[in-house]
Amino acid sequence: MGTLRLLEKKLEQQRAKRQGALGRGQSNEDPEGSELDNDLAACIGRMDEIAETFKNSHGTTAPVPTNKKQVELGSIVTIRKYANEADEKGTVYRFQLVGHGEGDTKGCSSGPNPGLPLISYTCPLGSAVLRKRAGRSYEVNGKDFDLVSIELPNNPKQAANAA
Repeated sequence: MGTLRLLEKKLEQQRAKRQGALGRGQSNEDPEGSELDNDLAACIGRMDEIAETFKNSHGTTAPVPTNKKQVELGSIVTIRKYANEADEKGTVYRFQLVGHGEGDTKGCSSGPNPGLPLISYTCPLGSAVLRKRAGRSYEVNGKDFDLVSIELPNNPKQAANAA
């Protein structure tokens, strides 16, 4: 059962519970029940908006990255970040560049790379690597890093869902 259907069912159960209480002569003054009704109704309304937006988008998703020389949304990026000027080794980080609001430092927990962090292009690191080339050095928030490599996702759906 989808999330929308679960919310609708919960809302109906809450309304039935309230109607039962009113039928037994209990007061309609139930601030918690009323607040729950309002929250559930707002969630259902928002889910309807999202469903309508998706329907109007005709299922369009971001294109799958195809360029291994320049970072695009959906690219898997490996960087070497240096703590300071004396740091000669640096620390290697690998992540997938994703769209706004999709970032998750713990990864998406599914797909071919479940633990791979998802970094949004709107965060400082994400915006610093977007459209950049491998083999070059860049600076983010006063820290130097090398863009070591750019990989394409193994699964085209992984890239489309991430971007």
